Amino acid sequence: MPPIETLIETIVEEAWRVSNLPLADQMAEKRPGSPFPPSIPVGMAQIHTSNRGFDAIGKLADLYRFEPPSLRNRISKETYAKAALFAIGDSIIGFPDLQLSTDADWVAPMATLFKEKLAARLVNTTKNQTQYIPCHIFDPDQKVPAFKIGPVTFYPRSDWLRSLDAGVVRIDLIRKVWKGSLSTEELQKDAFSGRSADAVRGAFAAVKSVGGHFWVAAVKVPDHEPIQSTKKGTMLVSLAMDVLSLLLVPTDSARLLMSGGQHAAFSERSLFSNDQGKLFDRVRIHMHGLGGPPGHAKKFLKGTKKLLDAAGVIISRYDTDAASGRSSRLVERWINALHWYGQALREPSDFMALVKYGCAMDILTDGTGNLTQLAARTAAAFGIEPDAVVTKDGDKLETIISRVFNEGRSALAHGSDFGVLAEKGDQRALAYDLVHKLLLSFIEPLAAIIKESHAMLTLEKDEVRAFAGRLKSFAKGTGAKAPAGKRRP
Repeated sequence: MPPIETLIETIVEEAWRVSNLPLADQMAEKRPGSPFPPSIPVGMAQIHTSNRGFDAIGKLADLYRFEPPSLRNRISKETYAKAALFAIGDSIIGFPDLQLSTDADWVAPMATLFKEKLAARLVNTTKNQTQYIPCHIFDPDQKVPAFKIGPVTFYPRSDWLRSLDAGVVRIDLIRKVWKGSLSTEELQKDAFSGRSADAVRGAFAAVKSVGGHFWVAAVKVPDHEPIQSTKKGTMLVSLAMDVLSLLLVPTDSARLLMSGGQHAAFSERSLFSNDQGKLFDRVRIHMHGLGGPPGHAKKFLKGTKKLLDAAGVIISRYDTDAASGRSSRLVERWINALHWYGQALREPSDFMALVKYGCAMDILTDGTGNLTQLAARTAAAFGIEPDAVVTKDGDKLETIISRVFNEGRSALAHGSDFGVLAEKGDQRALAYDLVHKLLLSFIEPLAAIIKESHAMLTLEKDEVRAFAGRLKSFAKGTGAKAPAGKRRP
């Protein structure tokens, strides 16, 4: 019997068994923290079931969540579980005179009906939303206009206000709060007075969410269930900020902050006591936004436009692929490695940063831990040979990779070395340099084959080997060099 039919049989038989028990025995099935036993909605009523039956509904939702692929990343696990629960009730209604002991062939038809009912329940769960993520990018005095990286638009908050519909949101009230002529408390009182329109409540929501951030990232997420829409929007903004980090020195990258994401918080508070037991708190404020002399930020964006546009092509392709449920492995590699790089860049521990940089390097090269393959494919990306000397001390590229991957990432991850509190600044700097340059080397060649709709984007294996030729020719054509720096990220 297929897994779905086995689970359907368990669910229905348990509901049948428990619903025919005396009420006192039904109550014995109640779940921890709940005064009632688990139940299945059936029309306007509900029937009690057992913990075993309820767990089977969860397994059924997990099993069926991956079909069809087009819904895989667009509907959250929580929404699937709720839809599956109601679909089971809808299916039971479809068999009003079911006799489990005599109808031996009821399982397969009910499994088919469940799929139909689940699909119907999922039809109206997706929405078209635009996600807004407050962040810090450039100092306000840099006067940088809005700019895009793929599907993400970064707005100075004044520009973001102008992008909103004044007929839907009271933009004037938001401006008053930001200018200091209206307090947040006064706006809150007005928003929840009972006579206020949705536009006033929208203004309060904007003020509370944006807070002290001077930038807002906006990304459209069409046809996604709201929980997944927020998750995907936040991830796309984080990836776009990681692209910016690739083009900055590490100390400046740390000043890119994002609300509700993986980037460092605006402030950190710690609590401690002295020998006498007196309590103190310590606040650490992160300097936010990229400043500099007048025009510095505009000059940075102009100088990096080609790379930002190319990276935007990759992120846009990832956005589209994720929505369809069928992703290009090459695109996934770069995106996942970029994510690991961003995590490592902001990691306070050298130990964890080395592991994360090592993961990024392994993903990009498809090295699967094979040092020879890691070295060969990294060398191809840099347009050099694995035994090329890349540091002032005379170290070869393959030696540096061994130091970063074998002595760093693998040794720490597999327990032949330890380092939760150890300082490994030199190794971390080398790892940063390697991964940083690897990610950069992929951007323009990968964007080019995306624009071409090249067949290698559809490969299910050996995609990195197929792409290596593009990387090598591009590196030689641009005169790219391997990293040799020792900046601490």
